[in-house]
Amino acid sequence: MAKLDTGKIIEGSFRMLVENKVILAVAIIDAIVSAVFGFLLISSVFLLSVPLIIVLGIAWILVSIYLSGVAIAAASGKMDLNDALAKAGSRYLPLLGTTILSIIIIILGFIALIIPGIYIMIRLALASPATVLENRSPVDSLKRSWAITAGNWWSIFWILFAIGIVVAIIRIIFSIPSPVLGYLVEGFLAYVSVIASVLILQRLRGSIPDRSAPKKPRNSKQ
Repeated sequence: MAKLDTGKIIEGSFRMLVENKVILAVAIIDAIVSAVFGFLLISSVFLLSVPLIIVLGIAWILVSIYLSGVAIAAASGKMDLNDALAKAGSRYLPLLGTTILSIIIIILGFIALIIPGIYIMIRLALASPATVLENRSPVDSLKRSWAITAGNWWSIFWILFAIGIVVAIIRIIFSIPSPVLGYLVEGFLAYVSVIASVLILQRLRGSIPDRSAPKKPRNSKQ
């Protein structure tokens, strides 16, 4: 079974965020929009047009799912901007389905108890990259993530937990002068965990047999 180098994956995720031009562009776009929404939420503008803000918020969530698909494709290290955009577009609906199913299952886990919710969240952490990079259906992506994370739950937990702590600390620091800056930083650094999920999938991909892959036909004897 493949083992994860937690330090290497964490360091590599932060480094790729600024070195990969495609991911950097996506993160900047997300950061700017997050800052705008943050400003609207803490200002009186939100009170003046609540329905409009809700509609814009839903629209941005749908767009952000596409942007995460672009980041996932780019993080694979095998695609340029055009390829990443095309890949994310072709896998958008499955990725949307995977995201919705994951959220529903995780919420149900948290409703039951906090610990089951956290456990499920980690087991499904690789579902989105599996959808984009392995061309899987939403249900198959969830199954793939569940299978491939077996035996590495704690390693994946510590990777995502450490990234979350670092992001939270940076966000708090930037929120001190202005809450809007906090939203800006949060939107930008949100892609570190997306990159980490891709790196983890790439590391563990060969450790679990892909039972959904089509079997090669046996050569018939002449």
